[in-house]
Amino acid sequence: MTGARPEGLAISGSATNGVRILNGTISNFGTAVSLASTEHVVIRDMTFDGNDNGVHVGLGAAVKDSYFHQTASFDAAVIAGEGSVLDHCIFRFNDISARMGPGSLVTYNVSKRGNEDGIIVGEKSVVIGNSVFDTYDEGLRVGARSTVVNNNVFGSGAGDLYITCPSNVMGNSAGSLALSNRDQEASCKFSDNLFLGEY
Repeated sequence: MTGARPEGLAISGSATNGVRILNGTISNFGTAVSLASTEHVVIRDMTFDGNDNGVHVGLGAAVKDSYFHQTASFDAAVIAGEGSVLDHCIFRFNDISARMGPGSLVTYNVSKRGNEDGIIVGEKSVVIGNSVFDTYDEGLRVGARSTVVNNNVFGSGAGDLYITCPSNVMGNSAGSLALSNRDQEASCKFSDNLFLGEY
């Protein structure tokens, strides 16, 4: 039926560890992957297209080399728990690209044309080499006590790069920088960044 919302659940489970989801496509489901209480899930070389809800995984997950297109709900295409990895993924036309828990490693992802936010990362994380472009709301938001290196963030409607101090911020380029904890601004260490403006 034309215009119908996606329905059904593609992959789900609980209280299991080490699930691997590899080399496939999940399209037009209500929820693509629901494994929030499952630890150490690995998702690699997958395509997720036109799902209402994307991938929800637990602690220590690894989501790599995958493509996310038009996740429709007002939540993220990827939601991952503490200590997770998001690496070399591409996000296009999702409402929110990713929400990563504290202590995550977020590297070399590309987020384009987000309907809401780009990539949101919890505290004590390492965020390297990501590119976030043309997001309606926030571009890249990173929690305190993180290392943020060589990211490019431009074209976000509500601000490009959001940093919570204290953090180490090096070699980034962004249309704008916003600090979430200005009373600790001096505790942030900045070097070799290019910021065209501040919020």
